[in-house]
Formats: sequence, C-alpha cells, structure tokens
Amino acid sequence: MEIQVVTLLMLVNFSSYNLFAFDQGRSLLYDRCKMQDFIAVKELWLSDFNVDKIINFHNYFADIARSAVTEKIRRRPFGGLAILATKSVISSCNVVGVDCNYQCLVAIAKLVTGRTVSSMFICHVLIPV
Repeated sequence: MEIQVVTLLMLVNFSSYNLFAFDQGRSLLYDRCKMQDFIAVKELWLSDFNVDKIINFHNYFADIARSAVTEKIRRRPFGGLAILATKSVISSCNVVGVDCNYQCLVAIAKLVTGRTVSSMFICHVLIPV
C-alpha cells in the first residue's frame, strides 16, 4: 500500500505561488496551470465581491478552496488564499475548514490517476511577516 501512495504522489505535481495581487501575477499563474496539477496560491488580494476571478480562472482547473480578503492595510486589501486543482486529476473535494482570521485553508481531495483512487489532505497557510 505504501508503494501505491508514493507512486500516486510522484504522478501529481504540486506548486505554491505568491501572486502579490491577482492582477500582477495572473499571467504567470496561467503558465503554471499548464505544468501543475495542484497550485496553492497566496496573496490574492481579492475581496468578497471579486473573488470569482480565481474561482473561474482556468477552464481545466477547479477552485477547491479559497478565502477572500476581509481586512485592509493602508487602504489596500491583503492576504487571501486559494487551492487550484486540475479537474482531470481530482474527482471530488471536501473543504474541511477556512479560517480567514489566520489565513488558513484545509481541504481533503480525492485523486484519480488512471485506475488508482486515493485521498489527500491539503493544508495551505499564509503566515504574514
């Protein structure tokens, strides 16, 4: 069983990306979507009314978890997290928790690669300096 898990993880590509604001980093995020299966995105700087920009970002990716910016620093929004996953790899996902105060996302994803089905626990945390 351990060998299957290792094999599964070797078939799935993970990446983390700091956008430094959605409008600034979206072109490089689009390029990453061509190479990765899961992308943990941070510093979206999207508020509640425009968080759909990350939800509908790419046709082949599903937004499995996100947090919108609820506070502002110096009149600018900050923070925000998302986890994007390739629709062909993920069959379902349950978001376990979103904590906007501490910028933490936790999700459980069910992966399908070929005939192998496995679950994966994903935790994405932003720790501001």
